[in-house]
Amino acid sequence: MKTISQNPDRYSKVGSNWIISADKAITPITLPIGVPLQNLKPLIQANGIIVKVGEDYLCSLTTLNLIKESNNPHYDIIQNGTLKVKTKDVVIGKTIKIIELDISRLESIGNLQDTKGIKAGVSSVEYIYEGSKTDGIPNNLITQINYTLNQDSIRGLDTYTLYQLKLAPEAAYSLDALNVVLQPQNELLDMPKLKVFIEGVRERLTLLRADFEMIKHTFFEGIIPVNLGKVEITANSLSDPNKQLLGAKDLHQVIYKEVGSVQEYRDTQSAQRKVQADIAAQQEAIAKQNATLTQQLAQTQATNTQTTQQLQQQLVDIQKKLSK
Repeated sequence: MKTISQNPDRYSKVGSNWIISADKAITPITLPIGVPLQNLKPLIQANGIIVKVGEDYLCSLTTLNLIKESNNPHYDIIQNGTLKVKTKDVVIGKTIKIIELDISRLESIGNLQDTKGIKAGVSSVEYIYEGSKTDGIPNNLITQINYTLNQDSIRGLDTYTLYQLKLAPEAAYSLDALNVVLQPQNELLDMPKLKVFIEGVRERLTLLRADFEMIKHTFFEGIIPVNLGKVEITANSLSDPNKQLLGAKDLHQVIYKEVGSVQEYRDTQSAQRKVQADIAAQQEAIAKQNATLTQQLAQTQATNTQTTQQLQQQLVDIQKKLSK
C-alpha cells in the first residue's frame, strides 16, 4: 500500500467524494469514493493481493489493515471514479490486484476422479473444496492458495482412504502342509499320496486365482473389492520439485489411521505388493513341485517298464530251458 507522496495536502474527503484541489483559483476535481468490497476476509498469507472465491474476497490481515487505513485514491482496492486524459478515461484506484478463482467445476472434477480412484482401490478422497472450514472457506483451499502465492508456505496434506483387500490368509497359500506327502526320490509312486498332493495344490491355485480375479475386477472395472475395512492415509509431500522428480522413497511422510471397525494397523499398499510377490513365489514353488512330480512319475514309469522287460526276458529264458 502506498501513501500519497506528492502534495498530500491537496487531497481531502468530503462526504462520499474525494476532493483534489491544486489551487484556490482552479476548480477542484471531484471523484466519487468507490463502494467498499463486501465479504473481505483476512484468511491468506500473501500481502498486497486479493483472491476472489465465489462471493468472498480473501486477503492477508496486513492487507486488510492497510486497506482500512488507506487515504490514497490512487492506490486502492476499489475504483474511485475516472479522469478524462485527452481522449481516454483513466481509472483512479483499483490498483490492488484481484485474482478471481473459479471453483465452480471442482466438485464435478472430484466426482470424475472418484470414478478413477475406485480402480486404484481408493474408497474416498478429501478434495481441496472439502474438509473443515474457516469463515465459510475450506481450509484445504486456503492452504493451497497460500502454497501457490507464498513461497514460504508448505504444501497441504493429502488425505484419502484405501480399501484393505480381504485376501486369503498367507497360511492358506503355503505348501508346508503338503510336505508330509512328498515322496523321496527313487521310490515307487504312491498314488494315494500323489492324489493328496495334487488336490492340495489345486486348492491353493483356486485361492490364488480368486484373489487375483478380485484384484483384476477392482483395478480394471472399478468394482469395490471384498475388504476388511478402510485405512486412512495422510501424506505431506515435499515441495521441492527437483527431489520429487528423482523418485526417492523418502519424499513424503505418511500417517496411517484405521477407520471403521478395523483397528489393526496395516499398510495396505505394502500388503498388496507383498501379496503380489507371494503369489508369484507360490506359483513358482508350485511349478517346481509339479516339475519334480512329473520327473518322479517319468522315472517310476521308466523303472516299471524296465522291470517288466526284465521279467519278460527271464520268462523267455525259463521257457527255453524247460523246452530242452
